Amino acid sequence: PLAAGEFATALTPGANVQLAGAAVSPAPATYNALALAGASGFAVTGAGPITLTSGQLVSAATANTTAYSMAPDVAFGAAEGNVFVASGAGVTGHTLTLSGAVSGSNGLTKSGAGTLVLAGANPY
Repeated sequence: PLAAGEFATALTPGANVQLAGAAVSPAPATYNALALAGASGFAVTGAGPITLTSGQLVSAATANTTAYSMAPDVAFGAAEGNVFVASGAGVTGHTLTLSGAVSGSNGLTKSGAGTLVLAGANPY
């Protein structure tokens, strides 16, 4: 995945963007890649979709038993979807739930020690 320094905090279309805080509503939007970081209960809301042209979605927890969720549809397009659900040093129990539809034409790969839950419609 992309390194932390490769993400900007400004919601710039086409960029690598990091969303942090308690809840954010960036959708609909198109980004190159998206990183999620925040407190437990962090949520991405909005109508969607969020399109990720590189297929990269990174969810990085810094506290134990951290749960993040994304309600908008996530579209990976022609890129392979790569979802990295990570935990920081000594952190356990991180879960990312994608409750919207997940789509893409080249498969989905999950990596990292955390848990990925696909709760919405998806071909995977």
